[in-house]
Amino acid sequence: MHANEMIHMRNVEKREILEKFGKKTYYRGEDYFSDSHVVTGVKKEDMLYGTVRGTEQSPYHTWVQITDDIYSGCSCPVGALCKHGVALLLQWQEDKASFIDVDDLLLLLQKKQKEDLVNMIALLLEKNPLLAEQIAFIECVSRKKVTGSDISKQWDQFLSKHEYYVSLSEFTMEFTALKSVGDTYASENYVESAVEVYLSLLKEGITLYEYVMEDIDDTGTEVMMECIEDVIMLLDQLSEEQKTKYIPDIMELIQKDEHGLGSGRVLLKTASRENLPIIEHLILESLESLSEGTFQREHMLDILADLYVKFSMYSKATKMMKDMGLRDASDYYRIAKVYSSSGDNKTAFDYVRKGLSISDSDSYNLERLYFTLLHTLLNTGMAPAIDVQEALSVAVNLISHYYSLQQFGSIKHVFETMGKYELLISEIKEKCDATDAVEILLHEKKVDELIDFACSSDTLPAQDFMTVALLARKKGDTKTSLYLMSKALKRGVLLSDSNRDEMISFFVRESDDEIIKSVMNNVSIGAVKPFVTALIGRNQEYAMKILRDRVYELDIDEMKEYVVHLDPENAEKICQVWIEHAVNRSRYDDAVEILQVLKNRMEEKEWESYISSFKSTHYRKRNLMAKMGRM
Repeated sequence: MHANEMIHMRNVEKREILEKFGKKTYYRGEDYFSDSHVVTGVKKEDMLYGTVRGTEQSPYHTWVQITDDIYSGCSCPVGALCKHGVALLLQWQEDKASFIDVDDLLLLLQKKQKEDLVNMIALLLEKNPLLAEQIAFIECVSRKKVTGSDISKQWDQFLSKHEYYVSLSEFTMEFTALKSVGDTYASENYVESAVEVYLSLLKEGITLYEYVMEDIDDTGTEVMMECIEDVIMLLDQLSEEQKTKYIPDIMELIQKDEHGLGSGRVLLKTASRENLPIIEHLILESLESLSEGTFQREHMLDILADLYVKFSMYSKATKMMKDMGLRDASDYYRIAKVYSSSGDNKTAFDYVRKGLSISDSDSYNLERLYFTLLHTLLNTGMAPAIDVQEALSVAVNLISHYYSLQQFGSIKHVFETMGKYELLISEIKEKCDATDAVEILLHEKKVDELIDFACSSDTLPAQDFMTVALLARKKGDTKTSLYLMSKALKRGVLLSDSNRDEMISFFVRESDDEIIKSVMNNVSIGAVKPFVTALIGRNQEYAMKILRDRVYELDIDEMKEYVVHLDPENAEKICQVWIEHAVNRSRYDDAVEILQVLKNRMEEKEWESYISSFKSTHYRKRNLMAKMGRM
């Protein structure tokens, strides 16, 4: 890498770290940093890598990426945005010289003679002979000779280093690193090599993914699904013979995929009329060994049905499914989809209704298809007689469990056509989740109904109560708006948006003291700052009560803001309370900074009395005393 290609890591302020990781994690990580838990540190481009001692005997492997945002991962059970990441960041912030800079090291190595570099590698191998495998793998990569067996060995080595635990973060990093081999081959038009690497990586990755299931989230599936998309794109560049060669590997991938990663789409892309008999035989053979109702069996049946539809083999598809037996919601949904794909929406709708009448399992797909088909049939004038109660039951169930505005559009169209729209709205308010009902009433601009609904509810989230309070305020109904805001503040977390602070200020300004007192102890963390800021101008006694009760939540910048707006006496009191809290958490730098603020505000004699007592109480804390000496 040339000097002008280096990525320079931007500076990160402590406040940004605190906001990203949260106060609880930040202060724990700060303690780890202060107690020298960071063992090693390496910087490469916009990444920090390190080992950080935790509760286990061996240190955790931690990384942090600093771009416009901050990301972190770790081998600890938390896996991401943990205290070890905070400690590593603070170590970098406080002592960059303690990190090895890989970019600088590479520049230095570029100036070395070949013989010197060979000697260095030989020395490394002498100390750690197992590095030979990694060097050999890198050599295979450069010569475009990596095979599926090589990928398997890399996974085995990865697992051997993590005998007891693999975090999702580590899995994702390893998968991404190995995927880059395939990416390189693909970019250089070594298409077959890239496909082989990707398929081997996916097969091994899915197996290892079971190892990290306790940490499961979208991150691990995203990198594998991205790999699947890359395979699908590359298949267009292969001949029919080359595609057919990969069918056994793709089938093996599908058989291992129990996470719905879309592996079946790879097979659909590979399939042609010429190789369909091979694929059909392998799927039917696989189905014989799979138990009824398992994910794998359902997945295989879906793929086979999609293959028949792809080649317009509708009769064969429906015969196969009838022969297999129609037992549950999945079976009826599958056959209804085939009929719909063939253009026979009336028969498809009949199968949907039959499936809903017999199914006692998850019937989301059938419910969704119910309204999609009815919508189409109504538009073409081919709709059968509709059972209103049946349609209401399906609509309420669908909205209650899988609501989206797009789905509601089809539902609304059906009920408007039947002249039963208001009945639908009434059922939604009575039987659906309150949050879904609010969203629908908002979307339908039924403001008066929405306000009445919110006033009579005790289950809405705080954010929904505030949304409706804002609507009431815009209508000029101050009393109702204040009532709904009191519900919002008592209910829980209010997310930060353009309306929150103004609505809180409006509530504090317009409410009587009794209402304000009734919500003071319930204000959520996110709403404390705007609530107290508004309260300072009205009643500092109330503001001080909240600040004293929530002092552990206040960071140093918030303290400085409150000091500016509070009366001198109250400002000094809250500073003293906050300083004690900071000292108890070993946040000595912050404590000294607010001590300086306090010193600048106090009369000389008052300060001398206070600081004398303070030193007498904390004289055993040598680090604190040393930092105070520089005031």
